[in-house]
Amino acid sequence: MKSAALPTALILPLSLALLAHAGRAQGSDSCSTAQVVSGAGPHAFDLTSATTGTDGQAGAACQYNGSMSILTDVWFRWTAPSTDFFVVSTCLQTSVDTKLAVYSGTTCPPGQPTACSDDWGGVQALALFLASSGSTYLIQIGTPPGGTTGTGTFRVLPVPSSGDECGSPAAVTGTGVFAFDNTLASTGTQGQSNPGCVPVPRDVWYSWTAPITGMAHLDTCGQTPSDTNLAVYAGMGCPGATSLACDDDGCGLQSILQWPVTGGASYMLQIGGTSATSGSYGTFLLEVTPVPANDSCASPAIANPGGAQYDNTTATTGTQGQTNPCGQIERDLWFTWTASVTGTASIDTCFQTSVNTSLAVYAGTGCPVGTSLACNDNGCGGDQSEVTIPVTAGTTYTIQIGSSPGNPGGPASFSIIETPGGGGPIVPFCFPGAGTIACPCANPPAGPAQSCNNFGQFTGGASLVGSGIPSLSADSLLLSATGENNTALTVFWGGNVDISPGFPNGAGVRCIAVNLKRLYKGNASGGAIARPGMADPRVHIAQGGIVAGNTRYYYNTYRDPNAAGPCGNSSSTINTTNAVAVTWTP
Repeated sequence: MKSAALPTALILPLSLALLAHAGRAQGSDSCSTAQVVSGAGPHAFDLTSATTGTDGQAGAACQYNGSMSILTDVWFRWTAPSTDFFVVSTCLQTSVDTKLAVYSGTTCPPGQPTACSDDWGGVQALALFLASSGSTYLIQIGTPPGGTTGTGTFRVLPVPSSGDECGSPAAVTGTGVFAFDNTLASTGTQGQSNPGCVPVPRDVWYSWTAPITGMAHLDTCGQTPSDTNLAVYAGMGCPGATSLACDDDGCGLQSILQWPVTGGASYMLQIGGTSATSGSYGTFLLEVTPVPANDSCASPAIANPGGAQYDNTTATTGTQGQTNPCGQIERDLWFTWTASVTGTASIDTCFQTSVNTSLAVYAGTGCPVGTSLACNDNGCGGDQSEVTIPVTAGTTYTIQIGSSPGNPGGPASFSIIETPGGGGPIVPFCFPGAGTIACPCANPPAGPAQSCNNFGQFTGGASLVGSGIPSLSADSLLLSATGENNTALTVFWGGNVDISPGFPNGAGVRCIAVNLKRLYKGNASGGAIARPGMADPRVHIAQGGIVAGNTRYYYNTYRDPNAAGPCGNSSSTINTTNAVAVTWTP
């Protein structure tokens, strides 16, 4: 237990927003005319025009790094409202490298300081002192030798004496910066043996009720010289279950953690050292970031025609839409989207985030009552996801998107690629010259179902079509190209995204991108070549992570011999077919 001479825990509330909105900083350049302040603050200071006086420069308690000086100093006069321990702090309230001292009485020049501080966990200062009710104190704030001037705020608050035991925690209200002192704290038995968690020796305890629903953030980063450990528990009183979150050395020797909270729910915060001999005092930051507006399926956001950006860092995991065969979608957000064509729509996060995503799509609007039209986890050959569904123009669909189980959220985006064609499983597209993109070498197609005209033996351009059933279990897909040059060397390609109207590719046009894979290489015969079933659909599935409902896009490149090159470049001797969209079935 703590002795009566020092407090069990310091509590220092602070709203970081006050720093940004503080008025013009104050403070007197001389201790004889120290500015009077009262209460907790925040009290603003301004060192930009301050000078370095001779007062308060000989205090032995202020010797840090071989120097006792407090340069470019300003002075304040403060009267204690009660007999208590108080803390004066500039931590997290300024970017200035501050040094401060507290003196008993109002004599100028003052004597030895009651307390002094420099570089408390970072470059700011925090000092603890015992004050008597009605007594007046001088507070000197400045910079150490070599420091630069600037503005900021400081606070002076009483220190409560509870918190050494989980049965008598100190109360924390709201959010902001709070102080702790585990210098003489004992190590209790509660919260020291959580599976997968760190012990928290010399622990002090705080009770806190979340003001809003969101993601809570707790850290001691740069706010104490002590090596700290943290843990948090649901409910009030001594914990009877494992912690919701814990950390050791998440930011250097200090700690940081996050956990979802519900507005009005109570939590126990455990703050301590990393060993039975590590203890100090300092501050910790406690914040709550509200959940996004579309955290609930009852209030979805409207996605743009091509998709939307989102950030599910602070999203919660709802109960709706969690019975899909693809598994749970954690930290889920909700969107609605209305199809503009009748055909298929591919919705994916492929290569648009580092977050491990999961998604599902439902018919209609409102919270879903059944299973999804399609769902996917890690369908892009990595940690991202995609689905393809048949859509009807003018029909609205609901999209649920979040993180795979056990993974954090983060900033991301998803794309919606619509392909007209009645929703069939095999749809040719990407025909240049049809009012979209022209062939790049003044070689338009000779017919509506052909690609850019050849420069070799055959004229008219090539066509790629598909037949059969693109089934993952019993594949009979056949992709066939005709109209290539006689024995042209041909490469079949597959990709994830339709980027119509496309861009020049040799003498042709390519409309496919993202995770582009070479699937097969061979020679045409009489200008024709086929690839039965993609016959390596197994290879392609392994490379692209295809699941039932996914749409993949295929096209060919082939040699188009021309000594001068089709575009006047001897190294550019290829042409392309149109593309085919293939929706894979189970």
